Amino acid sequence: MSSHFTQYLFSWCLLFLIPSPRDFSKHSSISKCSKTALANPTPAVTYELAFSLMPNYTEPITYAEVSMHKGLIVAKKHINQQEFIAIATGNLAAKSNLKAEHLFLKHGINMCKAKYDSLSGRYYGSCHVMDQLWKLRHQTKPGDFETEPLESSNVEEATSKERGWSNFKHAPDKSQLIKLNPFGVHRLNDFAIGSKAFALIKAANDPEWVRKY
Repeated sequence: MSSHFTQYLFSWCLLFLIPSPRDFSKHSSISKCSKTALANPTPAVTYELAFSLMPNYTEPITYAEVSMHKGLIVAKKHINQQEFIAIATGNLAAKSNLKAEHLFLKHGINMCKAKYDSLSGRYYGSCHVMDQLWKLRHQTKPGDFETEPLESSNVEEATSKERGWSNFKHAPDKSQLIKLNPFGVHRLNDFAIGSKAFALIKAANDPEWVRKY
């Protein structure tokens, strides 16, 4: 992409700015164009693992491999939790982990692994710490059809198999959202990306952080 853009810019310069033969020695348009093209290459796209606290049709958390350009998401490839774990443990090839690193261990998360099932030819992840993430946004787990508390109720009053940590039914309150800001989550549909995603996974399994949340 970068090389194509450079070639295009150089060709544009040749088309419009080359002087006539008699004036060729008096101008340096070509050298200026080439220097400009080479000095301003198109920044490369990078790839990261990410997740959002937005639920989807199959899971309470939305996982993705995102394409980043100048700090912004320019494309998303949605994946499920199992694929996230397989990629993050280096067992599934992906652009977001080209070196096949164990990204959980790299970020101080020791409880996640992926096992290969020879019958299905797939890796199955085991990562209990990721099963806590829905609690950051909800009082009751999405898909749990037991009686839920009123919108204004406190999390301790929730009637469900598991209770989340959010102070509202399906959203953190203002003070809780502020605690999510350092992880890149300023709105409920924001993605925690790359190292911030793993930092939030780790925080959600730190009892002291959860107590303050």
